[in-house]
Amino acid sequence: YDPERFGFQKAELARSDFTLDHSYDMKPFEGSDAPRNAIAGFIETPASFSVTSPSIEGPYVPYIYRSQTITWESGGADVVWIELTLTNSTGTAAEQTVVCTTSDTGSFSVPSYVWTSWPTGRQVNLMVSKITESSALLPHNNSEARISSFYSVLGAGFSQ
Repeated sequence: YDPERFGFQKAELARSDFTLDHSYDMKPFEGSDAPRNAIAGFIETPASFSVTSPSIEGPYVPYIYRSQTITWESGGADVVWIELTLTNSTGTAAEQTVVCTTSDTGSFSVPSYVWTSWPTGRQVNLMVSKITESSALLPHNNSEARISSFYSVLGAGFSQ
């Protein structure tokens, strides 16, 4: 905790600082006027997963359709965040972005009407994130803390 910035921070975060499918405890704050309570299970992190369709992890660039059905390994998340970005004709900027949230059932079909247009042959960036939400009652003031943890799979394909 950085009292000058009124927030938590870590100057450098290494991959080894984050463990998937893990529970983290909050240790007591340091300082003479800081709360002394520790909280077990303060943060829960999601497990890793794969996106199975479109095959963004495969050896070939997939086609992504206007009403694409996205499938992944289900289970373990409170919600799944799906973000698709269609790039402009030069591939230098986002032309349209669609964000959908759904339950962790393993499948979601993007409604075709969410796109204003769907030109073929454009790059489409896809991010699928599993999100777990943790909540805890802070004993020193009875306030509720909510923390969301994300694990994302990123890929791209061509619009078809």
